[in-house]
Amino acid sequence: MESLDVNIALDIAARVGRDSVADLTGMLSTSTYYRFLSVHPDVVKHVSLQPLLENAARCNVISTARPIFFRCLQASNPSAIYLESLRLAASEGRVEEGFHMLRFLQAEHPMSFPPAAMFTLSLFQIVLGLYEDGISSSHRFVDFVGSYAAADIVATSVYRHILQIGRLKIRSNSDTWRFDAIPACIADGCAINNRCPFWQATALSPEVLSDVDIDEYVFNSRLANEGSPFRPFLLRCLQEGHHTAQYVEGLRRLVQEPPTQASLDMLSTAGPHSMYARFAFAIFLLCCGSSDQGFLVLETFLNKVSSFEEALEIANLVEAQIRAMGSRGTRQY
Repeated sequence: MESLDVNIALDIAARVGRDSVADLTGMLSTSTYYRFLSVHPDVVKHVSLQPLLENAARCNVISTARPIFFRCLQASNPSAIYLESLRLAASEGRVEEGFHMLRFLQAEHPMSFPPAAMFTLSLFQIVLGLYEDGISSSHRFVDFVGSYAAADIVATSVYRHILQIGRLKIRSNSDTWRFDAIPACIADGCAINNRCPFWQATALSPEVLSDVDIDEYVFNSRLANEGSPFRPFLLRCLQEGHHTAQYVEGLRRLVQEPPTQASLDMLSTAGPHSMYARFAFAIFLLCCGSSDQGFLVLETFLNKVSSFEEALEIANLVEAQIRAMGSRGTRQY
């Protein structure tokens, strides 16, 4: 290929990396000329970063894939910009920088802006306090992907990337600790930082605890671990029959403690209300040796999802939840 015109050689290299950046490995490990072709901006700008999208931890600073990823980033590869903006926000807390990276990417590629980047942009806008812009971006995102089911798949993949990259710590952003936008108590006008017994009794009533949104425990499953300051609230929700609480606690027990019928029953009860619970129930039935019932539940799960890609996203997220919780190495299965 060294005898070819350089533009033709670059076109060939770009075609090699069209499916995956991993396909350029052979060129990177050969001659200087081949390395020049494989990392040329015209090649890495359009190369597929599918291996990094499957495991976003590969874009971290300490990753062995970081050098080639950084070349793609310098060449303004859309997937590289998306992943780097997410890394800056998640692992370093630099949300504004990530936000501006995505805005520039959107301005440069308005017709080919990746759906995951579109969702992340709306997420950054809300985190930074740009609520109206964030809501508008969310509506445009849903309209672009075509349905809420498709939007949920994309959003789940973004949350999975955040978990894989690793969060710096739980922090407050923008003005989320200002209480003036939160309504006063209808009983005696107390503020959020000094609630009266009436408000506390209302907030912790069975009607609220059985239906409150606790998806944070799903996407940050370590909050459910023993010793977590957030665990008591989860247990209060579990006591009132909250289906998400049943799934999270059932999963934690099956991961960290010897398997019991009660733990499986939690996943079974939550299964009709959560695809994550349905998939986890099938897997742990198989792990416990109940192969016939496990495959039956798994078949039902596959019939419920709209595509194999959606099933894979759900499976990956359940795996990420288990890794975040930690299995304690008990090897019960």
